[in-house]
Amino acid sequence: MVRKTLVQKTYVAKNVTLFAAFFVAIVAVAANANPASLEPTATAGPAREKLLAEAAEATALAAKLWAVADTVDRKSSLGTMYNEVDATKHKCYALGVLLNQPQAVRHLRFNRNPPLHTRDFEDAHTLRVNARSLNNFKYSVKRVLSVAQPERAMEWNLDCVGKLSIRGQPMQIAGESTFYRYHADQNTLQVLGDIKPGFAEKLREALNRHRSVRTISLGSGGGSVYEAIEGGRLIRSRRIETTLSNNCYSACPLVFFGGVSRRIWSPYPSFGFHKVSSPSGAVPMHSPVYRDILAYISEMGVDSRYVLENMLRAEPEEMNMVRASPLHLHRIA
Repeated sequence: MVRKTLVQKTYVAKNVTLFAAFFVAIVAVAANANPASLEPTATAGPAREKLLAEAAEATALAAKLWAVADTVDRKSSLGTMYNEVDATKHKCYALGVLLNQPQAVRHLRFNRNPPLHTRDFEDAHTLRVNARSLNNFKYSVKRVLSVAQPERAMEWNLDCVGKLSIRGQPMQIAGESTFYRYHADQNTLQVLGDIKPGFAEKLREALNRHRSVRTISLGSGGGSVYEAIEGGRLIRSRRIETTLSNNCYSACPLVFFGGVSRRIWSPYPSFGFHKVSSPSGAVPMHSPVYRDILAYISEMGVDSRYVLENMLRAEPEEMNMVRASPLHLHRIA
């Protein structure tokens, strides 16, 4: 578990909040650094060109690996198991470069000199997996370059800092900290960012603008308990599915539970739970907010006992991380 030290930024609804500190915390591995600024830097252009050049290099190297593997067996296929191999690592590398923290992600850069020989089917399989990873680097760079700098910062804080041995700084995000991006080709509304006052109403407005939405894809560090519950009930009333695009912490799972069906796809983002807090600290178990949370979770058809147990395992300044594998046993996904 990664410990965090909260700074003064919480979003309170009815005086209670669930808030993962990835957006406003100094992560333990970077405890002596201040959050970095999103101010434009002179390195932005060179960083973009660096990533584009590396993506071209990765594409060419992948083709070589496939070709060598084909000398042993042209018929074998990787299937879908490795579709997202190293996707999170590549995303965090690209984000670190673009957010002017290249030293923090140097260890994530793909191997430029992999073995280019094979003796048997096992070697050929390894080469194909490495080739798929290199192609995923290209796709990760393309996607990261397509989003605005504040969204990059949000993903960096949520999915990268303090993970994958990344000793980088969390980014300060001024102004709007929740983003609603509609993907018409997938009938999906991606919701990324804080669950703060007004969240549920903005979600309603976004759904009213995009009537064809069938899935809401979430990534958040948390925020207001009651805004999350209202958002979740809105999703259920519209008969919309939920999935995760990024890690989902604190109050975010409450929104996720609203999905009429709930799925988590590879590379399997994590859930994070902790106790409810108020400005004075952890909220007592006998507080009405816990009754409201449990009633809502049961209403959504999720195992409320399992969720509560995981919440109580971490203090407000900590995070109890839960991976996707056991969630189906508790009707979460």
